[in-house]
Amino acid sequence: EPGKLVSHEVDGELGIVASAVALGVEKRVPLGVGNTFNLDAEKIWAFIKVKNEKEATKLRMVWKRNGKQRMAVDLRVGKSSGWRTWSYKRISKRDAGEWTVDVLTQSGEKLHTMAFKISADSSTTDIAGK
Repeated sequence: EPGKLVSHEVDGELGIVASAVALGVEKRVPLGVGNTFNLDAEKIWAFIKVKNEKEATKLRMVWKRNGKQRMAVDLRVGKSSGWRTWSYKRISKRDAGEWTVDVLTQSGEKLHTMAFKISADSSTTDIAGK
């Protein structure tokens, strides 16, 4: 189901109001949202909608497989009630496992974590609408 986001309550000036893990992002909307993917996926995208009442800042997405950091991406976030941004990870045949994407502030405070699984079994895909 396109654009299916999980909403989150935000207290304070900076936080994640919605998030999704998906097979793609098109026109700033996540497509193929799910929490279990298979190795046929070329890329997995982590999508967030950010409430930022302060000046523009950067957030960091840290991608981890089985608890070990694999990638980190810095993303610019402007002043907005719902700034949309994302990063993606190319998937290789060695990437089966339990994944998390942590969203951190510039000072290292964890704002949010998204969790998903990449299965080596192609029949276990769990994607909304499929």
